[in-house]
Amino acid sequence: MKINKGFIICEIIYFAYIAIFMRFFNYLVFGLPKDRKIILFGTLFIISIVINILIIFLRKEKGDFYKKFFIILLALGLIYTLITPVGTANDEYSHILRTYEITQKYTKFKNNSEFSKAFDVLLNLKNNKAVSYYNYIENYNELNISEEKRDFSNEYNNTKLYSPLQYLPQAIGMSIVDIFTDNIVILGLGARIFGLLFWIIVCTYCVKIIPNKKTFFMMLILLPIHICTASALSGDTVTNAMCLLFIALLYKNVYEKSKLSKKDKILFMISAIMVALCKIVYLPFVLLILLLGKDNFENKKDNIIFKILVIVLSCIVGIAWFVIGSLTLSGNNSDSLEQVKFILQNPAKYVYIMMNTYLNSGGNLIFQSTTGYELLCDARVLVYTPVSYILSILIILGLLVRDEDREFSVDKYKKYFVGLIIFGTILLITTAIYVQWTSMFEVGYAHVLGLQGRYFIPIYALFIFIIDKLKLDMKKEDLITANLVLQFIIIFLVMQAYMR
Repeated sequence: MKINKGFIICEIIYFAYIAIFMRFFNYLVFGLPKDRKIILFGTLFIISIVINILIIFLRKEKGDFYKKFFIILLALGLIYTLITPVGTANDEYSHILRTYEITQKYTKFKNNSEFSKAFDVLLNLKNNKAVSYYNYIENYNELNISEEKRDFSNEYNNTKLYSPLQYLPQAIGMSIVDIFTDNIVILGLGARIFGLLFWIIVCTYCVKIIPNKKTFFMMLILLPIHICTASALSGDTVTNAMCLLFIALLYKNVYEKSKLSKKDKILFMISAIMVALCKIVYLPFVLLILLLGKDNFENKKDNIIFKILVIVLSCIVGIAWFVIGSLTLSGNNSDSLEQVKFILQNPAKYVYIMMNTYLNSGGNLIFQSTTGYELLCDARVLVYTPVSYILSILIILGLLVRDEDREFSVDKYKKYFVGLIIFGTILLITTAIYVQWTSMFEVGYAHVLGLQGRYFIPIYALFIFIIDKLKLDMKKEDLITANLVLQFIIIFLVMQAYMR
């Protein structure tokens, strides 16, 4: 890459932008001891340099683009992993307990499972509104797992519904780290990093194989809330990765109209079953296998058998686990059954409740699905509204970019079918939250409580089948650069939430 006048101007603008936030950061940490200020300033400045290097690296002409994307994801993921204290991400405390339970090789899920008091210390830190990086440093020795026990079975009822396979990468990471230390913070970091690596590898593979709409897929993957979710210990790390893999495989084969290879068939089967197993609300995605045409198979028999096999196996596995989880693992912390009765007895009222929810909270849900507005780091970070607006626009622009000159359009009836799947999935997500979460507060409540925009990220990926004719002449490097510049603001906000 040649050093030219344009490059120098861009660098000046970038570091002027960084200087503004560093100045604001100085205002926020004004009352802190000098040594803490130096550490925080130094960390933030190093992160700004890393982002700058990523932008320069992105614009180099040499190298496969998906490999560059892998490096960008890895760098951003590790930054979010390290700057967010373990146990403070969304519902992470429950996910840590669930992962720890899996690593201890329990054969049965019992309500009297016991865990070390180190989790109690972690919970106290999490619930402390003044939680900071230094709280964790000062309490580090107390976070070692000891022989003292306490019953934590009621602390993670929500994650008992998640399949152990959703935590497989994290459980492997925690088990490996457990060989060297019994500190719950380090165990949590090990689990986070292995989950992150799994997510990055799958997402990079999606970008590599998808023949068109690469820009949109990359912008979707680079959403701050998406990276933050994957960087934390969460069951959604594997869920989102599997959903994107299934959609990328599907789009690739619908687009290319080539016969499915053995590798593609295996990946289809694995990803479809995992989508159904991870979250029953995404089970409708599996029906999208019907979008594959006759050109994708050797003959009509192969076509019918493969589609039926994928749908039937996925439904059996997904529904079976849902029944097991609901009846055996969920506990008695909500009035789910009464909420279901309310919906069945008052269908018109429930439709009104859903409409009321989306009319009043629709804007926030869109922001939550991009920057995690009001939700980031377990609701400790309120992202600036303009940042959420801009990132939402970038996603739309990414959808309009066509990465290949080839004209491609999905049959209108198939578009209607995809639209129906989108609608059905949204309905399932909303109803599941209303039944499982809202019922803990009040049966028949006039608003769906607990609905979060990040649940809709996999649904956004389906729009590649619907928006296919528009073409925007814009380079993917420009959109990704804009995203990376905005990432610094999110990182800045996360750090300031934990610096006192």
